[in-house]
Amino acid sequence: MDNIIVHLKHDARWHRTGSTYARGSAFLGKKVLRDGDLSRAFAQHGNLDEFESLLKRMNGFFAVIHECPKEAYFATDHVRSFPLFYGQRGRSFFVSDDPFWIMENSNEHEISELSAIEFLLAGFVVGDESLCKRVRQVRPGEIIHVSEGQGCFLVASARHYSFPHGNVLHETHEALMSRLSEASESAVRHLIELAQDRTIVVPLGAGADCRLIVLMLKRLGYDKVIAFSYGRPGNSESGVAKKVASALGIQWRFVPYSNEAWGKWSRTDEWEDYTRMASGLSSVPHLQDWPAIWELRREGAIPQDSVIAPGHLSAAWNPPVEWIERRVISEDDFLDSIIKRFYDPIDWSGSNEMLRRILRQRIAASLKTHRMYHPEEALTDYERWWWQEEEAKFIINSVRVYDFWGYEWWLPLWDKEFAEFWSSLPVVHTLDREIKKEYVERLQKEQIGRNIEFGRPSRILALADRLAAVSHLQRQGRELYGLRQYDKDQFGWYGITPKQVFRGTFTGTQDINSYVGMQTIQNIFPNWGDSLRQGPFMHTSTVKFALAYTTLAHSYKL
Repeated sequence: MDNIIVHLKHDARWHRTGSTYARGSAFLGKKVLRDGDLSRAFAQHGNLDEFESLLKRMNGFFAVIHECPKEAYFATDHVRSFPLFYGQRGRSFFVSDDPFWIMENSNEHEISELSAIEFLLAGFVVGDESLCKRVRQVRPGEIIHVSEGQGCFLVASARHYSFPHGNVLHETHEALMSRLSEASESAVRHLIELAQDRTIVVPLGAGADCRLIVLMLKRLGYDKVIAFSYGRPGNSESGVAKKVASALGIQWRFVPYSNEAWGKWSRTDEWEDYTRMASGLSSVPHLQDWPAIWELRREGAIPQDSVIAPGHLSAAWNPPVEWIERRVISEDDFLDSIIKRFYDPIDWSGSNEMLRRILRQRIAASLKTHRMYHPEEALTDYERWWWQEEEAKFIINSVRVYDFWGYEWWLPLWDKEFAEFWSSLPVVHTLDREIKKEYVERLQKEQIGRNIEFGRPSRILALADRLAAVSHLQRQGRELYGLRQYDKDQFGWYGITPKQVFRGTFTGTQDINSYVGMQTIQNIFPNWGDSLRQGPFMHTSTVKFALAYTTLAHSYKL
């Protein structure tokens, strides 16, 4: 007999109503649904059409699974904030929030070499694939419907949400500013309603996104707010954050980072457990505020029932602005732009050319690209790629930090109403993002009465950036920047790797995520270097980096 088996590792965070499981929180109209209310709402919509209709009306961050006799359907929210996975072995079909459980039960422990290379180059695995050949991931805004067929399982996929430009607003600048104000206020009101008088904790830097959240909280009169920053003492980001928090009368905490501190944090059982959990076999784990939350939690500086609200924005996709001036964009240009923007800046000639062709095929398959694009169509698909790959799997996946330390979180700038405002803007506004900057400056003047000055970057780092921008000095510039970064990076996070290992592996194309990615793969697949030496990509620069790292890591007993 065929079996559809649901396994939930974090079952204490899931709520069950009959054969429906749900995790997270969402707004349905003006009503907030959390815990058992969310599972009960989905349980009342038993067939697939009703299930999909309800998903489209939900505004929040959740995952849901519904079992029926001989079938099941399951879905992630619009940004995949709680990942789900599935796989199959023989006559058993597995659904879980734990990809490692599926890997064990499908009896498949072999790493996908291509997925591992992509993981290191981009920070995520494209589409529905993962590091393990038999484990699939549910994409953002996706419903998977599995049913028992004649001796097999039938698996169908549909999207209940996408993030294109649609219903474009052709309004005056001031009318758009007014709409942005309304969308921002609505999004932060949802955060306040969810918090229910609990402390809201905001990771605060110099960026406009996190400042928007604290400024709007101030406008709306919510006082139970703590902001925190981190990094090397004296870094410019935390300097701006301290000034903003002080001007708003918000409690502000700072957690100092250093190479030495990162060396200690990354040698703990907590780090190994976190990177394994956060990877989900598909994403390089976010590390930026992981130790800051740990230290603040250990000090009792933020209450355990707090809601953490990071400033991840639904309009930060950094597109190729030059496209808007062109008549048409070819598929080749489109795919090459994706690789240039989202993958490490390696030299794609020579032994890397075959890898480039295969990655282009994976990108094209995940988006169903066209031979020729009108500029706005190309930008829409480019934006869709950013949303379903980097934003969902890498940026949004950073909330695993808060899950790991046991905190609730909410993403106000991915509130559906806020996201729909950005997706309805004319392309020119999403290209330059000036409208967001101008709005935050107005809000800051309203709440503080003045602008906060940003610090100036180091002249040496600025020189390295300029060198990296000059084609014939590109490699030298990146190497100078990287070696400088190891000792002077504002987060000190290269300390996760001994300096000798860094010097022996850094070629000018790696960043911190290359090293976090390598540690993560090594922890999960300790013998993967053996297959690399025999594989078809053994001469690519990424595999050479991986092999150099595994050799040196073994020498230093990492």
